[in-house]
Amino acid sequence: MCDTPYKFTYINVSANGRVSDAGVVQQSSLCGTMQAVHNPLNFPKPQPLPGQNSEVPYVIIGDDAFPLGKHLLKPYPQRRLSRSRRMIESSFGILANRFRIFLAPINLPVEKVEIITLACVALHN
Repeated sequence: MCDTPYKFTYINVSANGRVSDAGVVQQSSLCGTMQAVHNPLNFPKPQPLPGQNSEVPYVIIGDDAFPLGKHLLKPYPQRRLSRSRRMIESSFGILANRFRIFLAPINLPVEKVEIITLACVALHN
């Protein structure tokens, strides 16, 4: 997950590559935290969109594998959210160009790849 200045706000690098995107999401700490009743992610209170009267909640925009939720949207068939989703794609692109190790397969043990990824994300931010 990233914000608009291309900073990563949540990462999960411990999932097995054979697990589906939906499985990764379901196993992540983020999924459970977003579904908690007491708002541990400190989402702002719902507010009206510009020029509107009805309040709408703040949301995270995911991909098709993510389950819909109060604070989680996924793309519509008309591609309305594609511009917003480009933020994460751009963030990964910037990360890979800055740390070129991500431009090819990393032939190291999984534990080392996790450490390298976490370190690169921290340095990127």
